[in-house]
Amino acid sequence: MRRDESTGDDALLDILSAIPEGVFAVDLEGRVVCLNDAAKQLVGDDAESGIGKSLTDLLRPAGTTDRSALAGLTGEAPDAGQLEIRATRTDGSIVPLALSRGGRLGERYLVVAHDITTRQRATGQLTMAQQELELIFRHAPIGMVICDLSGRILRTNQAFCSMLGYEADNLYERELASLYHPDVQETQEEQRRQLFEGEIVCLRVEKRFRSANGDTVFGVNRYSVIRGRDDEPVMIVAQVLDRTSRVRADLEIRGHRERIAEVSRLGTIAEMAAGISHELNQPLTAISNYSQACLRLIRDEAIEPDELQAIMGKIADQAVRASNVISGLRRFVKKRPLSRKTTNVSRLLSEVLLLAGMDAKANSCLLYTSPSPRDEQFHLVCRLLLEKGGGGGGGGGG
Repeated sequence: MRRDESTGDDALLDILSAIPEGVFAVDLEGRVVCLNDAAKQLVGDDAESGIGKSLTDLLRPAGTTDRSALAGLTGEAPDAGQLEIRATRTDGSIVPLALSRGGRLGERYLVVAHDITTRQRATGQLTMAQQELELIFRHAPIGMVICDLSGRILRTNQAFCSMLGYEADNLYERELASLYHPDVQETQEEQRRQLFEGEIVCLRVEKRFRSANGDTVFGVNRYSVIRGRDDEPVMIVAQVLDRTSRVRADLEIRGHRERIAEVSRLGTIAEMAAGISHELNQPLTAISNYSQACLRLIRDEAIEPDELQAIMGKIADQAVRASNVISGLRRFVKKRPLSRKTTNVSRLLSEVLLLAGMDAKANSCLLYTSPSPRDEQFHLVCRLLLEKGGGGGGGGGG
C-alpha cells in the first residue's frame, strides 16, 4: 500500500486494505491519491508510480472509446456510475475491468475495479455455444421444430420448411398437429404424459404430413422435452425425418415384386401345361365315356333308374374334379398383392405335391412320399418353434 504524502489519511488506508476488490482513491480532480494491494495486482508491479496521476493515465484504456468513458467516470459530474474497459497493465498486457464509482469521502471518492476476465471468457464461451446451437438448428439436415407445451410452433428450421413447402413465418404459432394428414389421429396421450413427467426421455412416432401443395409427406417424429431450472417442462423439441422417398421406393419395389410374382406364376403354368392338360383330360374323358354309356343304355332300354342315377353321380363327380382344377388355376394366376399370413404347413405341402404330381404324370415320373428318419428331428424343431411363438409343420420326403 502506498499513499500520497499530502493525504496523511491512515484511516482511509486501513479501510482500503480490508477490501478484497481493487480500490482506487481519487481526488476531485481525478488524480489517484492511493490504492490498495488488490488494485496494485490489477495494474501491475509499477502501480505505485501512478499515484498522483489521473486514473485514465494509470489504467491506460485500450481504445479511444474506453478512454473517453473512463474520463467521464472520474469527472466531478460522472456520466455513468459504472462501466467496463480494457485496461493496459504496466507489463503491456490487457485486462478487462469493471469499474464502479462510489460516494464521496470528503475531497475524494472511491473507484472499485473488478477483473472480469473469467466472466468475459465464460460469456464468450456461452455466446459461442449459443451460436453453435443456432447454426446446428438452422442448418440441420432433418426437420426441427420448437413448440410450446400446447403444441404451438415457435420456431422451425429450413429443412422442415422445405419438407412441407411452407415459409417459416406461415408456421409461427400454428398447431403442429394441424400439419398432419387428415387421416392421422392423435393416439399417444399416454406416451405424451410419460414424456412430460420424465418417465421416458424421447417419444418416437411415425406421422403423415400434408404439404403446402397437398402432397402426403411421410415422417418419423422424435419428441423431447426441454426443462427449466425447476425441472418443469418449458418447451417441446421435435425432430422430423423425411421418409417420403424411402416409402415411395418401398411401394415401387412392392409393385415390382407383385408383377414379377404374376409373371412367375404364368411361367409356371406354361411349364406345367402338359400336366394340367392331362389332369383336365382325365375327368373330361370320364364324363364323355359315362355320358355315351348312359345314352346307349337308355336307347336300348337296358338300364334301371338306380343304375342311371349312379352313373350320373359319377359324371357329376368328374365335373366337380375338372372344376376344381380350373378354379385352382384361376386362383394361382390371379393378380393379388403380396401379404404374409400364417398357414398350415401340411396343407401347403399337399397343394405343392398336387401341382408337382401333375407335372410328374406328364413326364411319366413316379412321385411318392414316405416317412423319413429326419421326421422326428423335424417335429422336435417345429415344437420348439411353437413354444417360442413361431409356427411350423411336419412332413418328410424321399
